[in-house]
Amino acid sequence: MTKKSPPDWKIIGEGSAPTKYSSSSRVRWFRATLLDAANPDRTIVYEFEAPFPVDPDIDYEQWAINALLHALSSNTLKIRDIEPIEE
Repeated sequence: MTKKSPPDWKIIGEGSAPTKYSSSSRVRWFRATLLDAANPDRTIVYEFEAPFPVDPDIDYEQWAINALLHALSSNTLKIRDIEPIEE
């Protein structure tokens, strides 16, 4: 069975993230931890809204990826600091 993907934000409207998947869905904040495939010690934690209660037919992984990409492309994420890593 194919899981449902999140809606395309360009369809919903530029600069807006989806707040619901269907008229009967509620949303809740979820936390995704992304990791570097070459080095799993490198991670990014990102919080995003998605339909709740959890629906096994919804692809929450793709939802998280799309939410992060949307935030990056709409300049809503800012870098707080950059520092060298001690070796």
